[in-house]
Amino acid sequence: MSKTNDCKLPTSVALFVIGFCVLPYFLNRLGIDFSSIQVELPKQKTILIDDLFYRLSGAFTHTILEWSAFSVAIMTALFGFVHFRVTKQATIPVICVALFCAGSMDAFHTLAADRLIQAVAENNKLIPFTWAISRSFNALIIILGVSLFLLKPELSRKSGIGFVVLISLLFVVIAFAIISYCATSNNLPVTIFPEALITRPWDVAPLILYTFAGLTVLRKFNQSYPSIFSHALLLSMIPEIVVELHMAFGSKALFDNDFNIAHFLKIFAYIIPAFGLLVEYVQTYTRLEHTKNMLFEEKTKANSIMHSAISGIISISNKGLIQSLNQAAENIFGYKEGEIIGQNVKILMPSSYHDRFDGYLHKYNKMGEKEIISLGSCEVSGRYKDGLVFPIELDVAEVCLADKTFFTCFLRDISDRKNLENQLKEREQLFSTFVNAAPVMMWMLDEKNNPLLFNDTWLKFTGQTLEQELEENWNADKIHPEDREKIIQIYYQALIEYEAFNIEYRLLRHDGVFRWINEIGVPYWENNHYRGFIGIGIDFSHKKEAELQIQKYTEDLERSNEELEQFAYVASHDLQEPLRMVSSYTQLLARRYQDKLDDDANEFIHYAVDGANRMQSLIQDLLLYSQVGKTKQTLKLVNIDELLEKVIINLKIILEENSVEVGFKNVFPQLMVDENQILQLFQNLISNAIKYRSASRVCQIEISCKKVHKMWEFSIKDNGIGIENQYFERIFVIFKRLHRKEEYSGTGIGLSVCKRIVEGHGGKIGLESEFGIGSKFFFTLPENDSTPSTTH
Repeated sequence: MSKTNDCKLPTSVALFVIGFCVLPYFLNRLGIDFSSIQVELPKQKTILIDDLFYRLSGAFTHTILEWSAFSVAIMTALFGFVHFRVTKQATIPVICVALFCAGSMDAFHTLAADRLIQAVAENNKLIPFTWAISRSFNALIIILGVSLFLLKPELSRKSGIGFVVLISLLFVVIAFAIISYCATSNNLPVTIFPEALITRPWDVAPLILYTFAGLTVLRKFNQSYPSIFSHALLLSMIPEIVVELHMAFGSKALFDNDFNIAHFLKIFAYIIPAFGLLVEYVQTYTRLEHTKNMLFEEKTKANSIMHSAISGIISISNKGLIQSLNQAAENIFGYKEGEIIGQNVKILMPSSYHDRFDGYLHKYNKMGEKEIISLGSCEVSGRYKDGLVFPIELDVAEVCLADKTFFTCFLRDISDRKNLENQLKEREQLFSTFVNAAPVMMWMLDEKNNPLLFNDTWLKFTGQTLEQELEENWNADKIHPEDREKIIQIYYQALIEYEAFNIEYRLLRHDGVFRWINEIGVPYWENNHYRGFIGIGIDFSHKKEAELQIQKYTEDLERSNEELEQFAYVASHDLQEPLRMVSSYTQLLARRYQDKLDDDANEFIHYAVDGANRMQSLIQDLLLYSQVGKTKQTLKLVNIDELLEKVIINLKIILEENSVEVGFKNVFPQLMVDENQILQLFQNLISNAIKYRSASRVCQIEISCKKVHKMWEFSIKDNGIGIENQYFERIFVIFKRLHRKEEYSGTGIGLSVCKRIVEGHGGKIGLESEFGIGSKFFFTLPENDSTPSTTH
């Protein structure tokens, strides 16, 4: 935010002030009346206290409004003195005292009206007259107080607390004197003329004064002393002017609509400078705290630099004599300052360096040549107090003060750095050995994504030298044409977005053979800065070729299975017609010659008819089985309750013939399923329970369902002959039977069909059984939102 904006209240505040001032007018237009309710006193001699209080409601409202204004004035004055305490500027507290005195006049005038201080004038004259006088006084002292600082700006900076108190007492005495005179005067003028255009002509004066103050004095004051407070003071003239408009042109009696509106808006006019002063104080306090924090930070930084400095600083004369040194320099060389002050700086150098230093100094003093002065850092050798020689980094600066020239040397003991550099060289050699000995291909890019490193394994693969690889800069021609476009796109995205990648592609080896490479690349960072990419590549051609071979075998197997299923469907479908002809003629032969042949012939005919029938049943079941796996499901929302009713109707004859009792344990859901297949599923399982019923008890079948996670589990429980545990998995295999055909009819396909239907809907089927007691077949179907829309 700019400095100019810091000295103004937001535009929204100004708009709020204007809106708040015109709001009563629009409320009046809507029929809302702000006047205090007036009633006639009872004619009876006995006046009820309640009636009296009701009659005096206007006076009570007036007192509350005036004392609210006085309270705001007190708060404004207090804020002004607090601001003076912080800024030592007398402008704001003097103006705040002027506002306080105006509020004091409001308080005195209210006390007189309520007869809490001595007053002889009638309220019909006292209240409107003292109102006009106090408003005029308020406007005048604001104009005078502001003009005082406009005419003599130095008063704002030079005036102390005594000046502020003196001005405050003067304003208070004047305010009290005016109200006292009005309260004790017997001859106050009439100030309300209800029938005139200007109903309160005495209020025209404060109206003119407030308008003048807002257009000239306070506007100039805001320009000369820009601040939130001065802007708020200028803004407060809007409600002050509106107050006087209500009184001068609207109020016709005490406590009427315009009278109460004016008193309420006067409080609002007092609040605006108080609000501006509060914001001003907050801003001032914030700035002071910010400055204080900045000074504290700078002081802390300076102390930190001094106490944490690790560079030695030595000052020497142009003759090479040591003038001063800091604590770090003492620590570097082992001398105390008192031991070497005034001695030649060569005491801190090995003897082999003395002649060279004398040469530097001579060239500078005689010819002005600066071989090491102000030319940046250089590495030299230093000599410790005990004679130990060590490396130091030296910067020499020339300092000229008046006619004197001396040098400041900045020294750093770089023994540790030199040791570290040697260690780094050793580690680089170790890293290079490790990288080149790695059995995988390795590469590295710099921060500009240029090739930086290829290890020996990579170079052996490509058959090129490191220089050749670096010059080629990722030759994409070595990538297999079928993989090239895709791999280049992956590389490009990874390098632009700094993303890791894991890719497989074919890369040309030095012998002209494309090999399958699994390459992994990751970006590496240093101090949150991108530094490049590191990658490894593994030749996994043998594994890839095996995977491709397995994939081919799998595809061949799937194709073979599809062909077998198609063959089963075609064979079962095409065999039905000749088999139907064999069965028909065999049955015709049996009917025509049943009693005309011997017993052996009759038995042979019976075997032929039975075999043809079983063969026909087997082919039909096989056709059904193949169709379940191939026919596209038609899914729709099916009510399982209604579907079970259809199943019972379809099985009605067999249920009645075998006296089967079927019970339903739950209310069944609605599911998205293939209605025909699910009907066949229930019908097969119920028929299976009837077929394998116990001869020693009535066949009872119970059908139920329950919610298991996101699946519905259905169960068909019977009290039949049961199944032994070792046959649980076998019964769902096609053509697998547990009984001889002489005991129980069937082809062994029914439960296999059930299994296909359930799995085709995304569920599972199983059973629980106890031999001789009964069995329970159960299967699951998905909820509607997880059921596939189409399944093959």
